[in-house]
Amino acid sequence: MAEPVTTTQEPIEPIAAHERADEEDEFETSDFDSATLSSSSTSLNTSIYQHAFENGRRYHQYRHGTYPIPNDDAEQNRDDMKHAMMLELTNGNLFFSPIVGNPQKIIDLATGTGIWAIDVADKFPSASVVGVDLSPIQPSWVPPNLKFLVDDIEDEWMHGGDFDFVHMRCISPWLKDEVKVLRQAHDHMKPGAWIEIQELDARANCDDGSLAPDAPLAKFFDIAEQAVASFGMKFRAGENLREPLEKAGFTNVSCKVLKVPIGTWAKVSTTSS
Repeated sequence: MAEPVTTTQEPIEPIAAHERADEEDEFETSDFDSATLSSSSTSLNTSIYQHAFENGRRYHQYRHGTYPIPNDDAEQNRDDMKHAMMLELTNGNLFFSPIVGNPQKIIDLATGTGIWAIDVADKFPSASVVGVDLSPIQPSWVPPNLKFLVDDIEDEWMHGGDFDFVHMRCISPWLKDEVKVLRQAHDHMKPGAWIEIQELDARANCDDGSLAPDAPLAKFFDIAEQAVASFGMKFRAGENLREPLEKAGFTNVSCKVLKVPIGTWAKVSTTSS
């Protein structure tokens, strides 16, 4: 069997390369606030805007292989569908955390297409919102109080401090050191601030016990767990979020479990969608 071929997509208008003293420092940012919402808050290397192609799918080029999921149109559509699914499950709420008043600084770690960050920036126009991701796939037309940065959230924190709210969604299984990421977030939050993780438990469950352990759907999730483990990641990280949060120093941890139907059996409108 032939080895997979990796190619890169060059920018439409190549920019002259420049020497870098530190490859890890792909952008520079000071404490993030409304005054830093300008092009000066980032300095991106041309290579970040390239993409890698393998087996007919497109992936992020920056830190290629860190996140094993594509970033092409099909995956972006799936990401936006997850957002719609979460809104159905939460009755249209972007979060459960008791965020009151006018939060000043909000960060969305592993923002993906940026759809959650865009919605929360619209909800809190007085807040400075930043979304961080390995892939520069977010739209350019966004609320004026929103900024996207390209970075690996498992690197050292470079996004400022004093955050009122930290949000993560559907990223825990792909983190090799989730406690480190959470601890860094903890250390850059205001006293009394909130963090919220919305995650899927990557297994097929059944209320009446009619799903056999060797059913094709159950086997699919088992095989996926083994595949993800080969990357040093935990596919079913969503089944226990309390432990890494408490290890990172968070207190007052609460968990809310909602059912996500697989198939067409659900009759309630919020779950049948």
